[in-house]
Amino acid sequence: MNHQEHPSFFPAIGRIAGAALALAGALVLPAALAQSASPQNAAARQISGAGSTAAQPIYRAWAESWGKSGGVALEYAGVGSSAGLKRMAEGDLDFGASDVMPSADDVSKRNWVFFPTAVSGAVPVVNLPGVARGRLQLSGATLAAIYTGQISRWDDATIRAENAGLTLPALPIVRVVRKEGSGTSFHFSAYLAAVSPAFATEVGKASSSPKWPGEPVRAEGSKGIAETVAATSGAIGYVEFNWVERAKLNAVRVRNASGQSVAASTAAFRAAVLASPWMRGDFTAPLTNIAADSAWPITMPTYVVFPKRAARAQSTARAVDFFVWSFLHGDDLLDQSAFVRLPDRVQAKAFGVLLQVTDAQGVPLLKGLPMPVTRGAE
Repeated sequence: MNHQEHPSFFPAIGRIAGAALALAGALVLPAALAQSASPQNAAARQISGAGSTAAQPIYRAWAESWGKSGGVALEYAGVGSSAGLKRMAEGDLDFGASDVMPSADDVSKRNWVFFPTAVSGAVPVVNLPGVARGRLQLSGATLAAIYTGQISRWDDATIRAENAGLTLPALPIVRVVRKEGSGTSFHFSAYLAAVSPAFATEVGKASSSPKWPGEPVRAEGSKGIAETVAATSGAIGYVEFNWVERAKLNAVRVRNASGQSVAASTAAFRAAVLASPWMRGDFTAPLTNIAADSAWPITMPTYVVFPKRAARAQSTARAVDFFVWSFLHGDDLLDQSAFVRLPDRVQAKAFGVLLQVTDAQGVPLLKGLPMPVTRGAE
């Protein structure tokens, strides 16, 4: 894909900033936004965030680059989406990170705001002796039957029928799942429930901590699943995409809603976004099971959560600056970390959300910009 084919994925900074300000109703120039995003004195104390293990590589990459430009240090703990939101609720973070949108109840009760930062995908991975990387393909219904325990061997007739010509080992299937609450588990289970009524009935719909039937092997974090699958003959697990190459895992091709067997890739995640309501700016719409020929069916966003009124105003202001700087300067690092950047309209809305974060007195933390002017429904 080149810049001309999909220009909305390769914006000029001025266009993104201008769109953000237009959406927010703030009457300032894009240059003011760029100036407000300049990192502050490196001697100031660090900012803190915690949550998504999937997003940890990009936040660390952004923080390293930001630090070289004079930004303060970021202390980020990849503890899982559920634990990140819990710590955010306890008030000991500047931002929380989750691959699942916080519930409307939490947003209202805790006075939070949130926005997405990037897009990736959940990917099933296997350890099958004699099966080359990227050769195994499965339909969503078959994946669901594996994870309910209905299909328990790799030489099952259903798997063989979907892999004609591939020699499958006569091994029992070892299911590996996340031990802790996880956004990757949420999106993986959401997909399985969407394509399999039996899964939805037995396990339930999307959940950060699915009630997996039987006795699957439980591993902590994406790293734990990657290590367990790599060490266990006959294993199947699911990880965020960047772990596939990092751990040299054997990723499964999955049949999407258009009936195509596709491999996970940034191009496939981008295809899902391009065919979704996200292109109209709706970042609350799911990205799973999008009907497009080349779309990855388990595409997933990752989000950050801020307090609308920050008790830790000084460090939260630096966290706001960090994400503005990252949106303006971090696209190349997204590509290097196997993530997909946000569409223009969504990134513009993210700027608008950051404009809402204030100190306890209601003063905006994003310096140099007024609070957005309230406008009627558009």
